[in-house]
Amino acid sequence: MRVPEIIYLQQLAWTASPVVAGVEVKYFDNSANHAPDDLMILKLDMDNHIRWHVHEAATEVNYVLQGHSRLRYAESENSPSVYEHDLEPGMAFIIPAGLWHSFINLGNETALFFSYILHNGNHPKN
Repeated sequence: MRVPEIIYLQQLAWTASPVVAGVEVKYFDNSANHAPDDLMILKLDMDNHIRWHVHEAATEVNYVLQGHSRLRYAESENSPSVYEHDLEPGMAFIIPAGLWHSFINLGNETALFFSYILHNGNHPKN
């Protein structure tokens, strides 16, 4: 019989993001029997930011757990039009594949996001 996997977040170690300098994450187990997607808690310290980047073949789903930050996004890396949206706890947002984006911590506390990176090419279409 298959059973649920219970994860205690306080027991997961913060590790440096392999993708974004200066950002720490708590990755959930992504063993062989799980989908090849990234599920994590992401920590963005005060006065820090997540650099301008894109996920060409992945959709990013986030839920703001703590802190106040700003999402910036644009159609391309050098787009003359950059849009912004301020984020606060309780808000969720989805960044579609191919959309350039970054985050800036605006608050006086660490920002925490529950983040799911869904690698679009790895799942059959319904």
